[in-house]
Amino acid sequence: MGLRRQKDSVTRGSGGMTVAPSPFNAVKRDLGLILILLPLAWLVIHRVVTGAEAQAGWLAAFSLLAALWVLGRAWWVRRREREGG
Repeated sequence: MGLRRQKDSVTRGSGGMTVAPSPFNAVKRDLGLILILLPLAWLVIHRVVTGAEAQAGWLAAFSLLAALWVLGRAWWVRRREREGG
């Protein structure tokens, strides 16, 4: 009984399903980077800044800045796509 290749194999490497590139891929990349950096910022703030209120303020500022960045990038990409660029 030899090994044979099945046509309907799930692990088939050629052909297959692909996903069309999205104009929002840059926004997704930024969001992923932010999701990695914010916990690191929390660790640094926890070590450097004394006082719970000050730590919360710094984390809120970083979080707000990150949210505004992602929303701004998404708005910019959407606007560029609507204009046909």
